[in-house]
Amino acid sequence: TDSIFCQFTSPEGESLGPQLEIPLGLTTKQLNGVLNELLNNDRTEPYAFYVNDEEVVGTLGKVVEEQMLSSELVVSILYKPQAAFRVSAVTRCSGTLPGHTEAILCVAFSPDCQRLLTGSGDSTLRVWDVQTETPLHTLKGHKNWVLCCAYSPDGKYCVSGGMDKDAFVWDPATGQQVGRPLKGHTKWITSLVWEPIHLSSAGESSKVATASKDASIRIWDAPTGRS
Repeated sequence: TDSIFCQFTSPEGESLGPQLEIPLGLTTKQLNGVLNELLNNDRTEPYAFYVNDEEVVGTLGKVVEEQMLSSELVVSILYKPQAAFRVSAVTRCSGTLPGHTEAILCVAFSPDCQRLLTGSGDSTLRVWDVQTETPLHTLKGHKNWVLCCAYSPDGKYCVSGGMDKDAFVWDPATGQQVGRPLKGHTKWITSLVWEPIHLSSAGESSKVATASKDASIRIWDAPTGRS
């Protein structure tokens, strides 16, 4: 026979709808379609199906054959919802942060995501309150485009680098520069990264690495400016 009578059963043991004569060639995807119709779901939800505790993988007929089930019996198909991960497209801008006079070239969130750091072609950085979308501080010190910026993992410092070949360490709470500029590169600083806090023997973020167009990487002690 090419079909078998089945009864869908919920995880709570309740029967769903009438007994149905289902082709043995139905795949799990097609079973999902049948079940969603019975449940009157507005959108297709994913389910897993089991016959006598064995998951249906491939076609229903494969399980029926493996278990040597009689076509004269009504087969109970247990269905269980699976976790669904949906991604919704961003269809509109939720806010704008005006203030920079040139293009914004880099951004970084604070570890708690309450602050946003932006670096611009106007040679400044700004610290923003994410909730109110207002500027808290303007960080001035660079003499050319700011190309990269990052918060330290503990949120105590932030660092920036740019076309002036210097890196600056800042206190994001006050907007003030910490120590002297990190000088040593002979060309643009194109990227930077903080030492992971779990690798720091002192238990705080203090070391930062900068990479430059001069084909070198320098590691600095951020508070003191030593390389």
